[in-house]
Amino acid sequence: MSAAIDLYQKISSKFFKVLANPSESERKDAYASFATNIAEMMEKVKEGGFYESGTLTIVDIVVIPTLLRIFMLDHYRPTLKLDEFMSEVCLQKFHSYVGRVKELPAVQKTLWKDDKGMIDLCKKFVL
Repeated sequence: MSAAIDLYQKISSKFFKVLANPSESERKDAYASFATNIAEMMEKVKEGGFYESGTLTIVDIVVIPTLLRIFMLDHYRPTLKLDEFMSEVCLQKFHSYVGRVKELPAVQKTLWKDDKGMIDLCKKFVL
């Protein structure tokens, strides 16, 4: 369970700092940490599987909602890019992992019909 809490703090908390922080330099620092922490997580994701497992784990469940919202950073913070902090291999593994997660029936039931709805909903929180 401590890995789940640790990654929540390292990934999900940083995501919100990037999204809601009014200072550009603080956003950049938070994004660097956010992306680096995702890269570290990807080192522990099994090829074709999940965090340290071939099956879904509590760590995946804790981090999935944030990883599925990266499109919001692409929209609101377009100058910040994962590829500046991840190798091509890591980035491919990340996209494969997110794609695999999106196909899970339980996750499918929770997704927005389109990204625009989530972007519009969070507009008031973004500085």
